[in-house]
Amino acid sequence: MEPEGHVVKWRNFRGRIDPAVWPGALICVTYTLYSLGMILQPSRFSATPAYGNLTQVLDIEVWGIAYLLVAGLFAIYVAAVTQRMFGVIVHILGLIVTGYWLMAFIIRWLTDDATTVVNVASWLVLTLLLARSAALLPAATVRGDP
Repeated sequence: MEPEGHVVKWRNFRGRIDPAVWPGALICVTYTLYSLGMILQPSRFSATPAYGNLTQVLDIEVWGIAYLLVAGLFAIYVAAVTQRMFGVIVHILGLIVTGYWLMAFIIRWLTDDATTVVNVASWLVLTLLLARSAALLPAATVRGDP
């Protein structure tokens, strides 16, 4: 008799690693580093005018917690073979926080002559990495073994 529903399986990282995992792993590491910087050094971000648009919406520590939560979800996405919908939700949350930051830097770059395009380019690269990771989502939910 075949079991109903989905069984979560943990990935085996001892052999060949599925290429679809690498973009998600890189996003997880990147978000973790960003979040730790925001949480542990909030004054560094708050004192930089380029982050002014972002700190008007949320304190930098709150942004750090948001990035840390998304990084944790990406860690689960990378470590477990889960339902496709979980991967979709994780990528949407990643796109929300990254897209918001990208838009804030684009607005800042377009409205302030002293701002360089560096932040726009770096956040655009991260957005493209998210898109690549989302494109590698499995086409269907992985079902448990009978």
